[in-house]
Amino acid sequence: MYHRDSTGDLKPLKLAKQSKTILKENLPLLEYESTVAEEVISFRFMNGTIHWLDIISSITNGKAPFLVSYHPSVFSPESQVRLESIMGCRNGVMLQVGRISALYEHQIQLTEQVNLDCSALGPVVLDIDSEIQRELSQLALEDPTLLEDDLDMLADISTFVTQMFAYMASIYLHLIIYGFSGQNMLAISAYAKAMDILRAKIPRTALPALVCPLFIIGSVAKTEDEQYFRNVFSLAPISGSIYQQRERILPILENIWSMRKSKPTVTWKECLYLTQNILLL
Repeated sequence: MYHRDSTGDLKPLKLAKQSKTILKENLPLLEYESTVAEEVISFRFMNGTIHWLDIISSITNGKAPFLVSYHPSVFSPESQVRLESIMGCRNGVMLQVGRISALYEHQIQLTEQVNLDCSALGPVVLDIDSEIQRELSQLALEDPTLLEDDLDMLADISTFVTQMFAYMASIYLHLIIYGFSGQNMLAISAYAKAMDILRAKIPRTALPALVCPLFIIGSVAKTEDEQYFRNVFSLAPISGSIYQQRERILPILENIWSMRKSKPTVTWKECLYLTQNILLL
């Protein structure tokens, strides 16, 4: 991977000198010869894909993303890496998802050393939440409501996918701090708004991009909403996929729902015992 301030990272790669300059300086790809353009596009795609997979895997393994130190540059507003063109969700929201995973690992480390007071993590929690709400406010201005009939008219489906990841991030942040028993109003609001959108006429073609949000949102589902997630994880765009791990997601949700009904408190750590070797893709 490369960092804007790390001039040596690109040296071992067999790239044209001009390609390395463009990548190192984070320059927009304008009019260059085809070889240079292809190298830059391919590298940025692979770079974004690796960071995306790293963040997604961090959710279910309970660890900080391996590449988290690169996130401020790779996902900055000025970055030429655009996750929305790779997996649908924009950089700013995925940056916060990675921060939540890193926060969770830090929380667990502190818990093992001392009797942790969650308020010790307060400033970071508040900052992450503030960034998520800022992203949601911006997305609200873009009116990302989808209907099957006007899918072809939608200029940017990433607005919708990003919104679902942002609601997911709000719930995910709540879960790592409070577990399933807390009554954080922002998480409750995020769940309600996410369900309103999911219950609208969502194009089936969009569902594969929403496996991760569907799992996190589904984990906090109300009893009356559980059937929705049973149905959606049985639809062909998800269940008929080549990604065989998707077949394990609904049974995991069923286990989480069962635990929540049988115990007064359930923690995110308990859920992670169920998600080992699962990628939410």
